[in-house]
Amino acid sequence: MKRGTLWMSGLMIVVVSLSLAGCAGSEAEEAAKEAPAVVATIEGSDLNRVTLTEHAAQRLGIETAQVTEEIVPRDLTVGGRVEEVQTVGGESGMVRVRVPLSVGDMAKIAMGQPARIVAADDDDEDDDDEELEADVLDADDIGDVEEDDDSADAGGTLYYQVNDPNHNLTPGQGVRVKLSVVGSGERRTVVPYSALIYDLNGNTWVYVSPEPLVFMRHPVTVEFVEGDRAVLSDGPPVGTTVAIVGVPELYGADTGIGK
Repeated sequence: MKRGTLWMSGLMIVVVSLSLAGCAGSEAEEAAKEAPAVVATIEGSDLNRVTLTEHAAQRLGIETAQVTEEIVPRDLTVGGRVEEVQTVGGESGMVRVRVPLSVGDMAKIAMGQPARIVAADDDDEDDDDEELEADVLDADDIGDVEEDDDSADAGGTLYYQVNDPNHNLTPGQGVRVKLSVVGSGERRTVVPYSALIYDLNGNTWVYVSPEPLVFMRHPVTVEFVEGDRAVLSDGPPVGTTVAIVGVPELYGADTGIGK
C-alpha cells in the first residue's frame, strides 16, 4: 500500500514539473520574441513612431528633457589694441581701445553696445580674467586716426573708452574685446545639445516624446550652439519633451541603420 502511494506521488511530481517547465519555456520564448521597439509609419508622412518597451528604455538609459525658452547671452571675442589719447593741453594718460573688424564681424555685432575688455595674453582664455567695461566712442569723440595698411579689407574700426580709471592698460598692449552679438539677451528656444541627431543628408532632428516610451523624429533648425545648449530658430514648441540620452539608438531603431 505504501509503495503504491509513493509511486503515485512521484508520478504526480514528475507531471507537475514537466508542466511548469513547459510554461517557463513558453514564457521565455514569448519574452525572446518581444521586440525592444515597435516602429510604425505615421500616417500622411514619411516619418515613424517608435515605441520602446520599458526594458529597452531602461537598457538604453533613455532620458528626456523639455524644450525651454531662455535668455542666452552671446559674445563675439575679437582682438584689440590699447591706444594713448592726448587730452586738452597735451596731457597724456588716457587710453582707448582700437578694434578693427571684418565685414562679417561688423554684421554680427550689436552696434552701439558697450564692450568688455580683457587685459590678458592672447593665448589666455581664463574665464576668471578681470573684465573692464568700455563704452563705444562716437566719430566726433575719435578725431583723426591713422588706419593700418591692411585695413582696406576690413569692415571698419570701432573705438572704446574704458570706464574704470584704474584700468592698468598701457598703450600698445594687445587685449581681447568681447562684443555683444545681435539678438544677445533675447529669449530664445533652447534644447540640450545632446538632443540633436544629424542624418546622412546633414538634416538636424530631435526625438519628441508625446507620451512615455513613444518617440517621433522632429526637424529642427539650429541657429547656434552655446556651450551644451543648442539655440533653435525653428523646432518643436516650448514645453515639448525630447530625448537627450539614447538618441543615436532611437535613430537606429527608427531608420534601421546599424541593424
